[in-house]
Amino acid sequence: MPVKVNQLMRRGLIFVDASTPIRDAAKVMTNDKVGLLVVTNGGKMIGVVSERDIMRAVANGMNLSEPVERITTRNVVTITSGSTLYEAAELMHRFNIRHLVVVDEVGNPIGVLSVRDVVAEPVRLRILAEHNSVSSVEEQPIPHTD
Repeated sequence: MPVKVNQLMRRGLIFVDASTPIRDAAKVMTNDKVGLLVVTNGGKMIGVVSERDIMRAVANGMNLSEPVERITTRNVVTITSGSTLYEAAELMHRFNIRHLVVVDEVGNPIGVLSVRDVVAEPVRLRILAEHNSVSSVEEQPIPHTD
């Protein structure tokens, strides 16, 4: 059976308000060791900001006290938790992105899948095989190795 997104995704997204200064958003990424933040306004997702967005802001000499909303990507590429790893990799390649927001059946964000998660998948499968739990791989989250 193919590996599903819900087996590799990281649950528990990190949210920041649209008014958060870019500098503070970068600090949140560093402290929480994530490469993607969900940007909200009034409690609703309006987009995402990635480490690439932060780097572009720095490279372009942007005032890092500006609100993160100024660099937010609004057309968020999402994937459902039941999609396959192959489908996720295709989306990442097609849109040249390193993170996908994982959504539930009604479009609510529930996690994130990074290219790092996708690339590390064979390692995780080997770990499971070594622990004799391969028989139920399709039903269990695969442990993260980082």
